[in-house]
Order: sequence, then C-alpha cells, then structure tokens
Amino acid sequence: MQKSKLTVIHAADLHLGAPFKGIGASSGGGFFPSELKDTLVQAPYAALDRLVRLCLEIRPHALLLAGDLYNPEGGGLKSLNALKQACQRLEQGGVPVLMVHGNHDAANLQPSWTWPDNVHIFRADQAESVPLLSKKGLISLGAPIGEGQAPGPDADCLAIIHGISHAQEKVSENLSLAVSRHVKKIAASPPGSAWKIGLLHCAVG
Repeated sequence: MQKSKLTVIHAADLHLGAPFKGIGASSGGGFFPSELKDTLVQAPYAALDRLVRLCLEIRPHALLLAGDLYNPEGGGLKSLNALKQACQRLEQGGVPVLMVHGNHDAANLQPSWTWPDNVHIFRADQAESVPLLSKKGLISLGAPIGEGQAPGPDADCLAIIHGISHAQEKVSENLSLAVSRHVKKIAASPPGSAWKIGLLHCAVG
C-alpha cells in the first residue's frame, strides 16, 4: 500500500535559558559589548520564534521536538512559558507537537504544568506510540496505542510516532531498546500505509 505524503519538522537542543557562562566578566568575557551579550542570551528564544514561524508558513503534519528544549537551572519558568506560548501559537495554526524530555530538561525536573491540547509529551517510565491522524484535511493526535491495540482506521492513520523521555539527567539504559520492545507489544500489523518514526534524545553510539 502506498504511503501518504508526510511533512514533519524536527528540532532539538534549543536550551532555552541556558546560561552563557563564557561571556561574563568573571570568566574573561568582559570585553563583549553589552548588545552582543544580549543577542547571545536571546538567541535560543529567537530560534524558537523562527521555528514556530516556519511551521506556520509551511504547515507540516507535525513538529517533533527531541529534548533539551530548555534548561531549568538557567531560565526556569520563563523558558518553560516561552515554549508553552510557542505551542499555543502552533495550536492555533493546526500543527500538532510531539516532544520528549532530554537530559537537561528531564522528566524529574518538570514542574506541574499544563500544555495545549495539540501537545503530547512522551512518558519517561515507559515508551509510547502515538498515532498522527488525518481526517478531512485536519491533523490531530490520537490516544497512545496500548498493547494489542490498533491505531484506528487505515485511512485515518498517517503516521505513528514512537518515543520515550529521559526520566532523569543521567540515563544508562539504552532507550531505543525500550522503544523497540514496546513496538513489538502493540498491534502486530499497524496500517501498512502509516509512517513509523522514532523520537528520542540520544547520542549515536
């Protein structure tokens, strides 16, 4: 069965709020003009804004965010709120967002926080498989697929995103294996026309 066309945008490691330790006077960076320092500090937020504007321009089927999106120790709630506002803009534009936590923004570092309905954040205690559904030109996120379940009618399932978040900053487990084990437990024959995408924050090797 021929696959439908799929457009996704992938991004990671925005590190919103990350402290630029090398530009302070105490670290020998006192020669930096103040306006350049401000530009560097604001650069991750500018990158996020450009990412959102790109999504709203080309209207991908989904935005996939692969972790380390912000640094709690540097930006705190300001950075998290900037990310939430970006997702709200994408919700208004009809763009689903799927994200995993990385080592810098691990699940155990997250405050109690609500996200727009267009956002799915993958769990850290187990892998998940989330269907991306297309019906009458509208793209939406389906409920995570449980063991032995099918994602829905073949015509509606455009893609299945498999992923897992980092539970804490230091992870020794091979998370790709956790995803692989989970995929084998769900329906043996997901729609043949659906794309399958893995979403992880990791280093190859």
